[in-house]
Amino acid sequence: MTSIEHQLKQRGWAEEEGGIDEATLLGFADSLGTPIASNSGELVKRLTPKHQGLATEHTFSGSYGNKAFPLHTDTAFWPLPARYVIFVSTGPSSTGTLVAPFERLLARLPRKQIAQAEQSVWLIPPPFGNMYCSLQFRSGRSFGWRYDAHCMRPANGAAHAIHDALTEIEKELAAERCIWTKGKVLVLDNWVAIHGREAVPSMDCHRELLRVYVNQ
Repeated sequence: MTSIEHQLKQRGWAEEEGGIDEATLLGFADSLGTPIASNSGELVKRLTPKHQGLATEHTFSGSYGNKAFPLHTDTAFWPLPARYVIFVSTGPSSTGTLVAPFERLLARLPRKQIAQAEQSVWLIPPPFGNMYCSLQFRSGRSFGWRYDAHCMRPANGAAHAIHDALTEIEKELAAERCIWTKGKVLVLDNWVAIHGREAVPSMDCHRELLRVYVNQ
């Protein structure tokens, strides 16, 4: 078992310093599964800070600009969220990526609300999608969690009962901070971990991450 695989199994994400760049990124992604295109059609997506008015509408940058991004599951609006998300930094950055296991968020709920979380139904409306989903899902023998308050709307009593609590807990949740150096890689088990971004200071406006989605 590699260091990446061990970390993914132990905590739901993995970090490794150096050694990955744009030329080797897809080869690394192949070692985890099958790279899949983002909504924009790109296998490798360049992520840079954008002012809210200059960003695509309904994206995180379009909603938050250079402010902090809340913790979330990537591709939560897909019928089956991407299993892994790979980030690689093209240079050093003082703006951290925040990561936490979704179950840490659930553990902050009272017991009654944990049961409601498991029973909750959510709507993903246009333009994000047009479907109903649950927080927990199953694919084969594997279970996963999805959570993204940016695109998921409560659609039954259980979801309405926990919506505000989840939002408040997410804001206060203790998360690990990934600090970026050139070539550093962060791999998320997107069915287990949620992630966000710190606010981007003006001095870090050239921050750039490469992102690849991977399915098994």
